[in-house]
Amino acid sequence: MTTPPDEPTPDVPQTPPPAPEPGAWGEAPRGPVGYGPSGSQPGPRYGALAEPGAPTYGGGTYGGGNPDAGDGAQGQPQYGQPQYGQPQYGQPQYGQPQYGQPQYGQPQYGQPQYGQQPHGAPVPPPVYLDAATKPGVVPLRPLGLGEILDGAFGTVRANPRVMLGLPALLLAVVTAVGALVAYLFSGAVSPWAVDLEDAVGIPGYADLIMQDLYPAMVQSWFQVLATPLVTGVLVLAVGDAVIGRRAAPGTVLRGAWSRFGALLTFSIIQLVGTVLLWGVVPVLAVWGAVVAWGDGGLLLLLVLIPALAVVTVWIAVRLLLVPPALVLERQKLGPAIGRGWRLSRGSFWRVLGIYLLAAIIAFAAAAALSIPFSVVSSLVPSDAVAIVVVQVGNLVTSIVSTVFVGAITCLLYIDVRMRREGLDVELAAAARDTP
Repeated sequence: MTTPPDEPTPDVPQTPPPAPEPGAWGEAPRGPVGYGPSGSQPGPRYGALAEPGAPTYGGGTYGGGNPDAGDGAQGQPQYGQPQYGQPQYGQPQYGQPQYGQPQYGQPQYGQPQYGQQPHGAPVPPPVYLDAATKPGVVPLRPLGLGEILDGAFGTVRANPRVMLGLPALLLAVVTAVGALVAYLFSGAVSPWAVDLEDAVGIPGYADLIMQDLYPAMVQSWFQVLATPLVTGVLVLAVGDAVIGRRAAPGTVLRGAWSRFGALLTFSIIQLVGTVLLWGVVPVLAVWGAVVAWGDGGLLLLLVLIPALAVVTVWIAVRLLLVPPALVLERQKLGPAIGRGWRLSRGSFWRVLGIYLLAAIIAFAAAAALSIPFSVVSSLVPSDAVAIVVVQVGNLVTSIVSTVFVGAITCLLYIDVRMRREGLDVELAAAARDTP
C-alpha cells in the first residue's frame, strides 16, 4: 500500500506590523537637507507665529527630525538583525518565503521603502527646486543684489498693511509722545538755547536748536523703545512673504511682541557698547597719552578715531543678522548673538556692501522727503507748530528708511542661510504647504 506523501503545512500568514504614524506638519525627512554637508545637523527652526489653531510656519523642528529617534520608526529592527520568527541571516528557508515575510532587499509589508511616505499618510507632491522656483517675493535660491532690492520693494507691495501700516502706527504713537514731551519742556529749553546762541555768536542758532536738534534728540529716546518692535514686525512679514504667505497684522504684531524683550535688550546692548566705544575709550586713551607724552596725545587721537570706526563697522556687520535669528528662529538672546555672528562669518564684505547700499538709498529717500517739512517748519512763527511739523517729517522719513533697511536685512539673513544651509529646500516645502 502506497503511503501518500505528507502534505506541507499551510503557511500561516503573519500579522503585518502597524504602519508608522505620519509625521507632523512641516516635518522634513531625517538627515541633511539642501546644501549642507553630509551628516550635518539641520539648521535651527525658521518660522513665524501663526493664528491660534493654525499650523506654525516652521513649526516643530523646521527641517529636522526627532533627535532621539533613529533612522527607522520606533520598534523596527535594525539593519542586519532578524525579526522574531525569521531565520538567521545565511540560513535558507524551506521552500518559498512565507506570506508576509519579505525577501532579501524587499520591504516588509506595511513598512515604507526609503523615500516613500508611510502607509495611510497623504502623499504630497514632489518639490521641484530650480531657478524658477519663486512662490513669494524672491526666488528660492542664492540671491543676487538686484533680487534682494526687488524683494524689499516686492514685500511692501505684497503686504502694505503690515509693512507700512503697522510701522506707521507704532512710530506715530512714539512720535506723538515725543512731540508732547518736547513741547512740555520747550519752555525750559528755549532760554538755554538763546544763551547758547549769544555765547557762540551764530545768528539763528537758537532756532536751529528748538526746531531741529531738540525735537530730534527727544524723538531718538522714544525710538529706542519702538524700533525693536518694528524690527520684529518687518522680519516676520518678510519671512512670510518669501514663501508667498500674506500674514495678518494681528498675527504679526503678536509674534513681534513675544520677541520684544529680547530685541529691546539687544538694542540696549548695542547702544551701550557704542557709547563705551566712542565715549569712554577715546577719552581714557587720549588722557593717558597726554599725561605720558604731552601734545603727542593729539596724534594718538587722529589714529584712534579711524581705528574705532573700523572696529564699529566690523562689529555692526557681524551682529547684523542677530534680530532675524531672534525672531525667526526664536532663540534666546545669547545663542542668537552667537548664531548671527557665525552666519556673517565668511560673508562680511557681501553683507557690508549690500547693507551699505541699502542705507545710502534709504538716506537719500529720507533726505528728499524731509525737505518740504524743514521748509514749512522754518516758515511758521510758533515753536509748537514747528515742532509738530518736524515730528511729522521725522515720522515719514523713519517709516521709509526703517522699512526698507529692515526688509533688506531680513533678506540678507535668508540669502546667507540658503547659501550655507539649504534653507531654500525647506522654504520650498513650506511654500507647498501654504494654503
